[in-house]
Amino acid sequence: MTTISTRHALLHVSLDADLRLRYRLEIDDESIVGNGPLLAHLTGITACHTNGPSDLQAASSRLRQLARRSGVLPLSIDQPIKSWAFRGGDPILFVKCADERIDEIPWELLPSGQRWPNVLVARLGADSADAAKLQIAEPQVLLVVAWRHVGATKAGMEREVAELPKRMQGTALQVVTLEDPTQRQLLDACRAHKPLVVHLATSELVRTDRGPGIEVAARADSSAPAPDPVVLDELAAALRACGSTQLVVLSIRDSNEGAALMSRRSGVPAIGWLGPVEDQTAIDFSFLLYDRLAARRPLTRTIREFTSALPFGADGRRNGLVVTWLPSCSDWQLPIERRQTGQVAHVAKPEAPAAPEQLEVSLDFSPVPVISQALLHSERSCVARLALNSSGDASGVILQVTCDTGAGRSSVRRTLALTRGMTPLPERSFSFPVLYELASRRVSRRAINFTVSLTRGDTLLCEETRSSLWLGFDEWLDREDAWCFAPAYVQPLNPTVLEIVRTASETLKLLGDSTDTFQGYQRPDYTRRQLEALFQTLRRREYALDYTVPGPLVYTGDAQPPSGQRVRLPHDILRYRRATCYDLVLLLAACVEQVGLRPLIVLAVNHAVLGVWNNAADYDQYWRSREQARTSDAFGEDWMMREPGDLKSIVERGAIELIECVYVTRADRRFRDACAGWLRGSWADLIERFQAAVDVHRARRSVPPTSSPESECHVG
Repeated sequence: MTTISTRHALLHVSLDADLRLRYRLEIDDESIVGNGPLLAHLTGITACHTNGPSDLQAASSRLRQLARRSGVLPLSIDQPIKSWAFRGGDPILFVKCADERIDEIPWELLPSGQRWPNVLVARLGADSADAAKLQIAEPQVLLVVAWRHVGATKAGMEREVAELPKRMQGTALQVVTLEDPTQRQLLDACRAHKPLVVHLATSELVRTDRGPGIEVAARADSSAPAPDPVVLDELAAALRACGSTQLVVLSIRDSNEGAALMSRRSGVPAIGWLGPVEDQTAIDFSFLLYDRLAARRPLTRTIREFTSALPFGADGRRNGLVVTWLPSCSDWQLPIERRQTGQVAHVAKPEAPAAPEQLEVSLDFSPVPVISQALLHSERSCVARLALNSSGDASGVILQVTCDTGAGRSSVRRTLALTRGMTPLPERSFSFPVLYELASRRVSRRAINFTVSLTRGDTLLCEETRSSLWLGFDEWLDREDAWCFAPAYVQPLNPTVLEIVRTASETLKLLGDSTDTFQGYQRPDYTRRQLEALFQTLRRREYALDYTVPGPLVYTGDAQPPSGQRVRLPHDILRYRRATCYDLVLLLAACVEQVGLRPLIVLAVNHAVLGVWNNAADYDQYWRSREQARTSDAFGEDWMMREPGDLKSIVERGAIELIECVYVTRADRRFRDACAGWLRGSWADLIERFQAAVDVHRARRSVPPTSSPESECHVG
């Protein structure tokens, strides 16, 4: 058994003849075995890199789902790891896969799925005996290799390559940049410079007959065909023969397979990305990585710092999953030499001590550009990004973020220990009570300021102010990133809604039996009659609602066309007896939710209709299947349908009832017209204009109803 530290554990994963996962855990001088699920349960929804990043995101969702149900690891494996993790410290779980088919499973997500606190997962790419033997070369070189003219070159990669030499000034690493090299040119550069670190940057890896590689574009001034791709297997062999390289970084999306190959063949650590990665995330990681390595920080500690600080983006989507391949079970610290300042000999008198280096700190800060009450009540962060860049180490630094609404202020303070280089901060840790005060007072649109300052003692190190737009309580944004918040405007406890439902109870008795009441899904085949009672109630003479086009439109910044409209809340609709299609959908959805049914808001270009699940079984079946094959971690994907074909098939098999709510205002239309119109020919128009279907009931775990002026006087 491999000898490992008490804060390290080693999980061997292999496949049996039935392609079922087999585990052997080495932990606390014990060896524990166990059986896992079939490989197809974890990788059946992905085809490695063949089908692209969305499949990898689906695999990630599937792993987390199985992890929550204890379907990935048996209790005999999970419980010892959990007990070991709760001892504190910085535990590292090394995962060693005996079959390359297991490599694409996102093991890095196990700690969150299994609830292991502070556990970092690293892949073990080679046996310790295969680790490359180090031959330190002078100077120590960081070789940055970029292929900028292949495919859609991202601005982020351009910035990353341009900034790395500047950020390494003052360190022992000498940066050498190589642009668009052929394989021969790259191998020659490795032999000439004997790099300590090799950084590869391009848009994506390609498949060659010798494994993963990097495409090289033809020269613009040449008629010759494009050179052959750079084959990573040959590059790894050359680096191993060189003997000086101690780290390979693939700043490339979907580069896990390439990182695994580089580590196994070269015998050195390799870092890549499992699935897609956003530009800013890749830049943040590269800058943080090299800043920390230059300060002689262990590699695993740097990876832990990054993943704990920026696990998700501002929209809730995982920005990128770092995958680390190591040749041995260790924290792995690069042998970077400290820069020597030289010695002074034969000095006649002592020199005055050098003045302490002045600490320079800069901020990379941006708040969410538009803040609505829906976003606030959903407990989403108002800080989109916050990162610090320091010229040196410093303790006792006070970070203060202040939100000034013009009517009051809220501040969040943190005491930080800065380290040289970039330090991203988790944006979800900032909350400002003054914003909730704006919401409770129903303050209309205004600009609000966020000020970030860093102080040390009495010295102000830096300060920046940014502005956001605060929207009024009745302003709705018709934008893709805001559709998921639509259920916030559905208010089932609004007194007007309660009054409509009370009146509809009498209508329900007239449509059926005098003993009929609203019962949600407790009675089979009863949903349609309950919907008809609500529909017919709103057509009564005392309501006499009229359809109207949207009133004052909502603009944000220089947005053209307008970004949304003002929402008429239930009491306004009945008071003025006017409503748009969207207003009517929200009103009926609130009534439907109040009587125990499950509504959907179906959004289309310049239109909206109401959907209602006909029974709870179809609802559960659909969302269970979505959980198993979800392709995105974005906020809202758990309660939104984005494919029109999904909605069409569900409606046509009778699982969802679609209702054209505008027919409430038309005397020549009946309830059956509002339901049957879609099946008689309106589908093509709806599908062509379809944007999303938002499940209100499903969203309630994350998007509660906002308050309205009338609802505050109601206690229910």
